[in-house]
Amino acid sequence: MRLAIVALLLLSACGPGILAPGASSGLESYEDLILLHSPMAYWRLDETAGVVAADKGSSQTPADFTGAGTVGAEGGILSDPNDRAFYTNATGIMSLSAGNVPSEFTVSPGGPLAIEVWVRLANTCSGSESLVAFANGNALVELGCMAGGFATFTVTDDSGASHAVDSTSASVSIDDSNWHHLVGVKEGGLLSLYVDGTLRASSVGGSYAAGFGIGVGSFDAGRATTYYNEIAFYHHILTDDEIARHRLAAGYGN
Repeated sequence: MRLAIVALLLLSACGPGILAPGASSGLESYEDLILLHSPMAYWRLDETAGVVAADKGSSQTPADFTGAGTVGAEGGILSDPNDRAFYTNATGIMSLSAGNVPSEFTVSPGGPLAIEVWVRLANTCSGSESLVAFANGNALVELGCMAGGFATFTVTDDSGASHAVDSTSASVSIDDSNWHHLVGVKEGGLLSLYVDGTLRASSVGGSYAAGFGIGVGSFDAGRATTYYNEIAFYHHILTDDEIARHRLAAGYGN
């Protein structure tokens, strides 16, 4: 009886829809589910030592930790008691340098894509700030934040034609020192931004006639004083159901 009461109090302290740390979501593991959805790149960022981030996606492209970053920080995947994250401190960054990004990263003109990350911001967003970005010249695919703590998703093609959506109208901010799950999806000219498993903004932009050429560009995740976890990039869209399943598998309820 006493153990049952303690368990109940622990679950209550975690809040509605959130599992106690280390508790099972009852579904497949988070990593297994992400791999089931075939990411081109998937950096868990669960290293506890070293300067290299392993890629479990199809491209198998390791990234580098540089600057004053810290590996082995507490991660955001509640269903995995061993989950770890990368903390950027003031100048830390996780990146693929120009010339080291393989051809698999190239996005065809008008082609679909999805980009996903878990982040915990240790300070407020003071303006337009990048969280995760693939870039090459004018071309850009980026998840970020803006003043007020609202999430953003931006896609720019080689010609410089850009379109962005943000979570302002939904009044959903992400700079509250909690873990947040961000997903940006591009399907044709439609951009969709998901925050914590829910569609928060969508809008049709340009035709993106030019290619992105990310295969010869760069990638980085390095906003100061930010915890990063589970970065994935896909050459296809993620559906509403798949995104909701990712969050659930991470230990966060509906």
